[in-house]
Amino acid sequence: MQQETSVPGAVADDGVIGMILRLLERSDDDALKLIEGSISRWPADGRLPFLRGAILVGMDRRNEARSDFARSVLLCPELHVARFMLGLIDLESGKVDDAKQVWEGLANLDEDNVLRMFANGLFELVADDFEGAATTLRAARAINHDFPAINRYVDDVIERITSVLNAKAAQTADNVVQHYLLGGYIASSTRH
Repeated sequence: MQQETSVPGAVADDGVIGMILRLLERSDDDALKLIEGSISRWPADGRLPFLRGAILVGMDRRNEARSDFARSVLLCPELHVARFMLGLIDLESGKVDDAKQVWEGLANLDEDNVLRMFANGLFELVADDFEGAATTLRAARAINHDFPAINRYVDDVIERITSVLNAKAAQTADNVVQHYLLGGYIASSTRH
C-alpha cells in the first residue's frame, strides 16, 4: 500500500473536489474527514480550507471557519467567495474595519459582481442606510446564481431590513397623525 505524501505547491484534482462536494450533500462529517486528509496531501490548495470553513460556519464554529477563510484567501486570493466569507464573519463579529480591509479585495471586481454588491449592501446597512442596503442586496440577490448558500443569508438580512423599514414607516405615519391631530387641537383651542 502506497502512503500518500504532501505535494508542496500542488492542488487537488477536480475529482477530489467533486467528491468533497458530493459528500457535502450527504454528510458534513464525512466531507470534513475527506477535506482534512486532502489538506494534509495538498496544503497549498486554497479551495480546501474554504470548503472546510464553509462547513464550520454551518456548525457555528466561526473562529475556526475564520481561520480557514483567511488561509484560503492567503493561498488563493482569486477565490473571491472566501474573501467575502472572511469579511462577513468579521462584520458579524463587529469588526467593521477588519471587514472593510478584507473586502477591499472585492473593490476591483466588476460593479455588477454579486460578491461586491453583497459587501456594498452590507456596508450600507452598517451605515444605517436601510433603503440603500435593501435595494443593493435585492439587486445582488436577483442575479446571484453561483452562491445559493449566501442567498439564504441575504434573504434573512433583507427580511430584517424590511421589518425595520416597516417599523420606521409606521412610526412616521403615527407621527404625522399625531402632528395633524395635535395641530387640529391647538388650532381649535386658540379659536375660543
